[in-house]
Amino acid sequence: MKTTDPAPADVGGVTPCFGRADRTHEDHPAPGDAPFGRPATRRGRWLRRCTCGVFAGLMLAVVTPAGAADSVPYTCGVTPEGFERCDRVYTSPGETVTVQVSNTGTVSQGDFQAVNRGNKDVLGTVQDVTPSSGAAVLWRNDTDQLVIVDMLARSGESGRIHGMLSAAP
Repeated sequence: MKTTDPAPADVGGVTPCFGRADRTHEDHPAPGDAPFGRPATRRGRWLRRCTCGVFAGLMLAVVTPAGAADSVPYTCGVTPEGFERCDRVYTSPGETVTVQVSNTGTVSQGDFQAVNRGNKDVLGTVQDVTPSSGAAVLWRNDTDQLVIVDMLARSGESGRIHGMLSAAP
């Protein structure tokens, strides 16, 4: 008989890396049974969990190699009063942070600031960026470490501004 109550993820020593919450009791082996005839042990469960965490970390490192360009589209609400946090980008040593404005927003001209997320220092400011300006350079990472850069934006009129924020060598 099937039941809809979800079983614990480690019933019988079977702990999937990325388990499903919708499993039923019949989807799991009986308590004490383990795959491939191995006994279920506490050490085995922790080993599987640690292995899954290491594997996920390695996959993340492969997917986002150091020195790869980080580029994100942004949409920001802007006002004339002051700079508002818009988006962020990760910059490796030697990369340059640039910003572009699209003409698809309600506002197509803006001022931008790059701010170090760690210590809140203003790294650079560009004014009057428009779609015809192309990519405006906000800041170059001449440090020897990864820096997370927050982009802030403002405009002479209230509305939404769209564009692309990127960090590339």
